[in-house]
Amino acid sequence: MGNSERKKEATRRWQRRHREEARIYARRYREENKDKIQAYRAANKDRIRVRSRDYNRKNILTTGGKHIRVRKREYPEGNVCELCNEVSQRLEYHHWSDEAPQFGLWLCPPCHKAADVFERGSIDKLDKYYQLKKIVEGKPDVVPASLLP
Repeated sequence: MGNSERKKEATRRWQRRHREEARIYARRYREENKDKIQAYRAANKDRIRVRSRDYNRKNILTTGGKHIRVRKREYPEGNVCELCNEVSQRLEYHHWSDEAPQFGLWLCPPCHKAADVFERGSIDKLDKYYQLKKIVEGKPDVVPASLLP
């Protein structure tokens, strides 16, 4: 472990032991250095945006209009959907339990919709759809009344 890593770890230990002091110090620093902070943010917009996006991918789950802080699984390299293995511009985190949101999959939007349908128990409708499709393709005039809505 190099010297810079030791310094960072020592700082983290101090902050854990002195949480309230660290909060007061950070608040005072922000108040006294508003111009400096504003200049830094203006000069580093792209860097801050990427860092914020990466942080949110790893730690923030939005469900039902609420933001929940949780440690998600690692974002897949190359934006590859974990269900269909297709590359997607955007992946969404699908979790199946609000009690354990850290368990989930990174899915492309179509797979995420399908997973939500499956989770809601709408799989019966999917089975019914496939049965109706087979019937209609084979005999378009005959559809059993039991399968009608």
